[in-house]
Amino acid sequence: MTGRQFEPNDLYRAYSAICEARTLTKAGYVHFRNFLLYGAKGLAGKKTLTYLFQNARALEYGEGSFC
Repeated sequence: MTGRQFEPNDLYRAYSAICEARTLTKAGYVHFRNFLLYGAKGLAGKKTLTYLFQNARALEYGEGSFC
């Protein structure tokens, strides 16, 4: 067998990051897993990126590549 063996901490960091595209509701919220995250009411109906990395959650809106 050939290949590279990674450290367990490196694997955890690589596979714990999740990025998914979601659309904000009319009230400016997005449902992500068991969370209800607030973006902004002015962005209602817009697509956002929802990140989950270890214990941090974030929304991103704007020009850029989507997952």
